[in-house]
Amino acid sequence: MPKIDTSDGLGNVFTSIDFVNHAINTAKLAFHLYTGQDAPDWDITMVQLHGDYKVVEQTRPMNEMVAFHIYTVKMIEALSKLDEGQFKESLADMKGCRVFGEALTTMNVIRGQKDILIDLISKLTDSVGKLGLPIEKAIPIQMGSIQKIEYQTNILNFDAWLEEIPWIFFNTFRNYRKSLFKDKAERIKDYLKNHLQDNLRLKDISEALGISEQNLNVIFKKKFGATIKQFSIQLKVEAAKGLLTTTRLKIKDIADYLSFADESYFVQTFSKLTGLTPAKFRHTHIQEKLTETKNAQL
Repeated sequence: MPKIDTSDGLGNVFTSIDFVNHAINTAKLAFHLYTGQDAPDWDITMVQLHGDYKVVEQTRPMNEMVAFHIYTVKMIEALSKLDEGQFKESLADMKGCRVFGEALTTMNVIRGQKDILIDLISKLTDSVGKLGLPIEKAIPIQMGSIQKIEYQTNILNFDAWLEEIPWIFFNTFRNYRKSLFKDKAERIKDYLKNHLQDNLRLKDISEALGISEQNLNVIFKKKFGATIKQFSIQLKVEAAKGLLTTTRLKIKDIADYLSFADESYFVQTFSKLTGLTPAKFRHTHIQEKLTETKNAQL
């Protein structure tokens, strides 16, 4: 029986799988050399040296863990093909495995559940990255999911978590693949809308969308009749209108939030496009609302 000293923690739950697979093959070879007979297909019992060398046996057979790993691989293969049917089937198979035993959880079921989920997230992040999902889309899912898991005092429904997390990756990757077939000008437009707070350069957009920097404005202006910079400024001004009428943010804070060079440039740009300064626009909106309220009361 392989013995694993977990004084430093198991860390990655699946690291034990490769070890056990090699251990099985080595043990079978040793059995054959010693007895001259084929080795039997016995289950491997994983034994942990815990704390003061108290032996803690795993209460579940190791083949459950191996099966979980196999179904995980099948699930990731289905994700790569965006095969929703196979993806659902693999997830169901994964949930059918019972991978918890004292040795795997290091005497802590909650930590064991978290480790399995975090390991799965890492595998999914690595896989969608290799499939072409931009890192700026994959990493936030990874970090957000891990934080969500670590904040839980108790994993009340492990199967629900096991299903939810892969679907987040599946849907994100599917939406990304769909976006690749959208009109390039529309993709640029969507990117601008999603990055209103950023001070975008053509280089940034080119790298994010995989469109030549030299062709960006040509493609965009042909459809929308404006350069990317002009359109971006229009979007920022529209966003500023919303902030001016729905918040009490200072003019300077709105300028900073929307990445204008400074407050003066923001006021100048806003006035040019609306005919009013930001302060006047806010004041006019307040007066209109007061008038509407008075009329409603009459």
